[in-house]
Amino acid sequence: MSSMKYLFIIVLSAFMLLFTSTKAQDSLHVSQSEKLMSHGTHNGFSVDIPQARLKDVVNSWKKYIKRGETKASVESQDDEYQITGTFITNITALPLNVYAQIKETEKAIRVTAFFTPDDSIYISSSNDAEKAQSTEKLMKDFARMQYRLAVENELNAETKDLEKLEEEKKDLENANDKADKNIHEYERKIDRAKTEIESNGGEQSKRRAEVANQKEVVRATTPKTETYDLEDKKLSSLEKELKKLEKEGERLHSDIDEWNSDIRQEKRNIEKNDDQIKEKKNAISNQKDKVKEVKQKMDNIK
Repeated sequence: MSSMKYLFIIVLSAFMLLFTSTKAQDSLHVSQSEKLMSHGTHNGFSVDIPQARLKDVVNSWKKYIKRGETKASVESQDDEYQITGTFITNITALPLNVYAQIKETEKAIRVTAFFTPDDSIYISSSNDAEKAQSTEKLMKDFARMQYRLAVENELNAETKDLEKLEEEKKDLENANDKADKNIHEYERKIDRAKTEIESNGGEQSKRRAEVANQKEVVRATTPKTETYDLEDKKLSSLEKELKKLEKEGERLHSDIDEWNSDIRQEKRNIEKNDDQIKEKKNAISNQKDKVKEVKQKMDNIK
């Protein structure tokens, strides 16, 4: 990479960083202009508050602008919020009447406020630069507070989304841990069943030999005698024992088939969960970037 190209990348990166860091401040610029309000056209102080909700800004403005010992409340009239005789001492020692228009724009909530001690002279830079500067600060402080609250809400929402993703990933990992434990347990059951099958097979061979031998005894015994009945009864008992052993063997083989099926299913579940865990990790990484961006946005609010 050439030195000029490298220098260009550094300058471009620095410019982007500067642009990002000043974006929040630029959005809270307070402007003055002549605007129509309930008492005619007068100088108003306007500021746009990004991300804020109209209802939140209105409620906060009512509390924010009511200062000092004034007993008046903010009244709403024709989309204008009015208060008379509020004491904003960092602007003037005189009580002020304040009229505010709070409206939604495409990307922000715009607050335009008019400040006057007598409904005749409205504060502006042209008639009192010092008071106008204090008023601009009052408006910017309010906008900054509301913008910060809106970004805090955004940060809380993004953080909750991140926590949810992390919990979902943890649930999938726990499910895999449980599936692994199930597989090991099924494998132990299969091993025990195979041992039992081997023992069962030996018992079956023994009973078959006993049944075959007893059949010969019965065949050689004279029918309809007490001895015949006893030997025949013994044969029936041996055949029942053999049948029971055969059923037990069949059950053990069936259990093994079922446990092998369960193992295959658990492995499929693990494979599926592994895919989802990978997706969650990517989503978590992206969400962490979002949280970081919102935190940076909050840090940039000056």
